[in-house]
Amino acid sequence: MNSTKAFTILLVDDDRDDQYMLKKIANSLLPEATVAQAFNGDECLRYLEAHAHELPALITMDVNMPLVNGIEATEQIKRNHATQGIPVVALSTSDRAADRQACLEAGANDYVVKPVVFDELRLALRDIFNKWLHS
Repeated sequence: MNSTKAFTILLVDDDRDDQYMLKKIANSLLPEATVAQAFNGDECLRYLEAHAHELPALITMDVNMPLVNGIEATEQIKRNHATQGIPVVALSTSDRAADRQACLEAGANDYVVKPVVFDELRLALRDIFNKWLHS
């Protein structure tokens, strides 16, 4: 049996509890996907560089993170010819219009306010996956 996963989703979030929930939900919604994690924008950029031969199909990006925040990481992803085509969905607890605007100006493909309730987070991720992953 072939155990190779069909595609990769990269979850970028500095909160370990959020990462745990995001990964658990992603694995349940997309059993055919490999779910990779980065805990800040710098780790995300290093991951993309190290996996240039097999880039993720989608990146969910927290906004407020240490070292390199989500806006800076998104700008770098979208400036790089090799990675600019990867959909980046900002996933943040902030519902501030200024944060949404900054993410979209940085090149994020979408901005979703991250629900704090597990079932609502599951629905939000399902909607993100349905919108941004093509069969």
